[in-house]
Amino acid sequence: MRVLRGKTITRCLVVAGALVVAGPASSLECGALQTSSGEVRYCIKRFNQAQNPDVLYYFHGALMGYVSDPALSAQTATSGLVDVWRAAGIIPPTIVTVSWGARWLLKGIRLTALEREVIPAIDSIVGSPGKRLVLGASIGGLNAYLAWSRLPHLFARAGFQCPAFFSFNPITDPQSRRRIAERLSAPDWQWWRPWRHRASLKIRLDALTSLAWAFEQDVTAADDWREFDPASTVHGVARAPAHVVFDSRDQYPFSPGYELAKVGYRVTYEKIIDNHCNRVNTVGLARFLAREAPAARNIDSR
Repeated sequence: MRVLRGKTITRCLVVAGALVVAGPASSLECGALQTSSGEVRYCIKRFNQAQNPDVLYYFHGALMGYVSDPALSAQTATSGLVDVWRAAGIIPPTIVTVSWGARWLLKGIRLTALEREVIPAIDSIVGSPGKRLVLGASIGGLNAYLAWSRLPHLFARAGFQCPAFFSFNPITDPQSRRRIAERLSAPDWQWWRPWRHRASLKIRLDALTSLAWAFEQDVTAADDWREFDPASTVHGVARAPAHVVFDSRDQYPFSPGYELAKVGYRVTYEKIIDNHCNRVNTVGLARFLAREAPAARNIDSR
C-alpha cells in the first residue's frame, strides 16, 4: 500500500511533508491512501491527544453535488459535535474522516481494506488510540453500522446518526418508487388541505429517487439490500455499545433499527423531531462518545 500525504487548502502550513491546517485548538491533516480497494481519501483533525487519546472515525453520507475531497468536506459535518463537546468542557477525540468517493457502501473489498490497510495506516500517523470509535450520518450511519457489526473487535463505541436502515430494496423502477411514496405520504392527506399531501408526495418521491442513485453502484441484485438491513443481519456476536440518533419526520423511509436492542445489543435511541439528519449532533450523542461517558438511556430530544 502506498501512502500519499498532502493537499492544497487555503491558509495552511506544511510541516514535515504533511499538510496541516492551523487553528487555536486543532490541526487538520489530509491525504490519500492507495489500497487494494482503490484510493481512500482521509483527513485527520487533532485536538489534544495527551488528554484524550481516543480516535473517532466518521463516515459521510452520499454527496449529491461535485465535491473535490469528500473526506475534507466531511470534517465540517463533525463541527457541531465538536462544539457540543467544547461547551461541556470535554476535549474532543482525534477525528478521522475517510472516503472512497461521493457514494459508497462499506462492503466487500472496502470493508477488508478498512480493517487491514486504512486503520493500520491511520494508526501509524496518529499513534495507537486510547479507544477507537465510529460514527456516521445517513448512508454514512449505515456504513458505521456495518463497521460496528462486522468488525466488532475494532471499535469501543459506535454512533449512528439518521442511519439509512431500510426494509425494502432501494433500487426500484419509477413506478414502484411512486407507489412507495404514495404509501408513505398517505398520513399527510387532509381533504381541506390537498396541497399538503401533494407536497409530501413530491418530497418522498424525490427522496426515494436520490436513495436509488446513492445505492445503485452497490445494490445490483434483487436481494443485495438485505445484507444492509439490521433485521436480516443481526446475530449473537458480542458488540460494543451503540447510540442511534434518528429523525421522527425523516422524509426518507428509514427506521431506527430497534431490532438491534430487541436481540440484546447495548443500543440506546435518541429521537429528534425534525427532518433527515437535522440536529443530530446532540448532547446525548456527545456524552455517549465522550471518554468518560455516563450510562446511556433512551432519550427524546425536543
